[in-house]
Amino acid sequence: MAVHPSGFYIHVSKEHLTDAEKVDEAKLLTENEGYDFVLEKGESLVIEEFSDEHSAESFETQVLEILATN
Repeated sequence: MAVHPSGFYIHVSKEHLTDAEKVDEAKLLTENEGYDFVLEKGESLVIEEFSDEHSAESFETQVLEILATN
């Protein structure tokens, strides 16, 4: 997670982005929740923008759980 002047962002490294289906599932969840989902050249995933740290941490946990599910 990163803090920017306008809010909190989630950064997910490429190590977590190995399964295209899981990435699509995370994208669907993210967009359904109203957040922006930006896949940066396959290097990382950025989910933006959260108004508070707790919301960002909670959503980051959900996304990482999706990406880690076998």
